[in-house]
Amino acid sequence: MIRNSKHSTKFTNPHKMETLASFISEYRKIGQQIIDIIWSNGYEKFNIQQDELNCPKYIDYKKFTLNTPLSARALSSLVTQICFNLSAATKKRKQLLYVKNKLISEGKPLGRINEIINKYKLVKPC
Repeated sequence: MIRNSKHSTKFTNPHKMETLASFISEYRKIGQQIIDIIWSNGYEKFNIQQDELNCPKYIDYKKFTLNTPLSARALSSLVTQICFNLSAATKKRKQLLYVKNKLISEGKPLGRINEIINKYKLVKPC
């Protein structure tokens, strides 16, 4: 179950707003670094260059050498969000590759499936 809550920052003092802004900035910076590493080098069964799009459910943040003041809890939440982002970014192409492999295994003609697959270029999430 995913739980969330909304908190208003309407009456927050300026120092807390600066702290929150720096946290969000660091969170996004580290998130983009992890995405860049995974996108270019791959991670376990996930590799963009080889069309291996099985995004893992969990990513171990300890496998990345990051110099950050973020806590382990924040990093854990960050890599969970990255998993969902990578999965969403590759979902359509993964589905099309599944259909292509199914047609090949059944010995049916591919038709325009290769054109459709090439139409869906993968875009790195930010």
